[in-house]
Amino acid sequence: MNNNFQEQEALLAAYFDAEALRSEPEAVYRIQKGGRRYYYRFTESGDPDFLPSVTTLTKAVLPTSPWLIKWIGDMGTDRAEAYRDERAHYGTVMHGLIAQLLIERKLDLDEGLDLYCQQYAERELSVSEAMIERWAPELKKDILAFAIFCQQHKVKPLAIEISLASSLLGYGGQLDLPCLMTIEEYGDNGEVYKSGAKKGETKLTKAPVEIRALIDFKSNRENFYEENELQLILYRELWNEKFPGFPIERVFNWSPKNWRTSPTFNFKEQTGSKFAERYKILLELSREEFRDNSMNHVQIIGGVVDLDGDLTQNIEAHSFEEIARGRSEKKADITKNIERAKK
Repeated sequence: MNNNFQEQEALLAAYFDAEALRSEPEAVYRIQKGGRRYYYRFTESGDPDFLPSVTTLTKAVLPTSPWLIKWIGDMGTDRAEAYRDERAHYGTVMHGLIAQLLIERKLDLDEGLDLYCQQYAERELSVSEAMIERWAPELKKDILAFAIFCQQHKVKPLAIEISLASSLLGYGGQLDLPCLMTIEEYGDNGEVYKSGAKKGETKLTKAPVEIRALIDFKSNRENFYEENELQLILYRELWNEKFPGFPIERVFNWSPKNWRTSPTFNFKEQTGSKFAERYKILLELSREEFRDNSMNHVQIIGGVVDLDGDLTQNIEAHSFEEIARGRSEKKADITKNIERAKK
């Protein structure tokens, strides 16, 4: 039967530095119905706990940007939706190529990039060859801009595209890049004023400092928006709950610029965002929004329609919990079979 929802197996991080973090991430799953995405984990009692994603949550509690409303009005709903969907695919491909570059530390911008795009198009039937051809020159520029950024800031990944979910916080999400990185900051670096009224006093100078940071990638070249700020604050809290011994100190958005001759990018710190103080209030508001469990059911429609048969057999209704438990039982059966094979 075809589903009117999307589900996946356990979401594995593209990369996770278990040695540095001295731990392993727990298994997290994802399910999507309509425009809402949920993450879930199994509690100690074996029950699945469904939690809205950070992006679903932010859309529910923040008003739509006036700029976005105007843009849709100017472009027209159908064209705007088609463009939005294509840019979403583009962003997914850009994220995947960035992950590959970070893990392997090399990326072939010719054959390697083309192969990755072709494989993506094979999985996503709505992505055409024409789209891939349009994307290639843009992707090459964006990946080179990110490579420059990595060199400048000596980026060392702790995890890449790691999915986390917290029952305590009440949400889940996928974090692009928790990492160690180097930035230039003013501080006491042992220098003093050698003359003038401040002679002998400490002189604050710039020096490289390594920090634990969280970077969230965006493919938009112009601006970062309120929801980008809130997302980063929520992702930071998620990471810090799961890895309290390695807390994120600073959060940033990164996106490529539409450069011509020299690779460059947008890089904005969001640590001091107004949402750093307000996010708890917004979380409380969102709990009311997601308290209704009627959304946590899916209808699976498929099979052979028989005019002389029972048409109710073409519809199956399942709760998210039934789907999750079925997956858990299937996983347990597979584990038992593996154990039997070992014996």
